[in-house]
Amino acid sequence: MSFGQLILACVRVIVLFAISGGIGYVIYDNVRANKGGDAKSATPPPPSLPNIGDTVTMNSNVVGCPIPDDLAKVRELLRSNSDRQPAASYAVEHRCMVLAKSKSFKVEAQSPQRRTACLRVPGQSQCFWTPAEAFDVSGR
Repeated sequence: MSFGQLILACVRVIVLFAISGGIGYVIYDNVRANKGGDAKSATPPPPSLPNIGDTVTMNSNVVGCPIPDDLAKVRELLRSNSDRQPAASYAVEHRCMVLAKSKSFKVEAQSPQRRTACLRVPGQSQCFWTPAEAFDVSGR
C-alpha cells in the first residue's frame, strides 16, 4: 500500500464518519421533535373548521376581512412587525373590522386551505373571513 492510497483510505473513512454523523443527527432531531422536546412540534393540532350554517363564538377580539387575501395580509403584517400600526392601517383601508370576543356569528363559507371561515355579521352586507383559531364552534 502506497502513501497516496493510505491518504485516500483515510479520507474515505473521514467522509464515511461525517455522512453517518449527519444521518444520525437528523434521526436524533426527528425523534426528539416527536417527543415534544422541540417548541415547533409541541403545538396543538389545528382546530376543526365549522360547517356552513354553524354558529361560532369568538374566543378573542380578532380582525375579520371581506376578502380572504386581505385577512392573510393583515396577519402577515402582525407577524412581521412589532408595531401594530401597519396592520391596523391596512385593515381600515380594506374595510376589515374587529369581531368582538364572546359574540356569536353564523358561518356562511369556509376555506380549509386557509383554515378560515367567513362569518355573517348582523347589519353587514358581506361576511368577514376569520382564522379558525379565533372562534369556538357552538354545540361541539
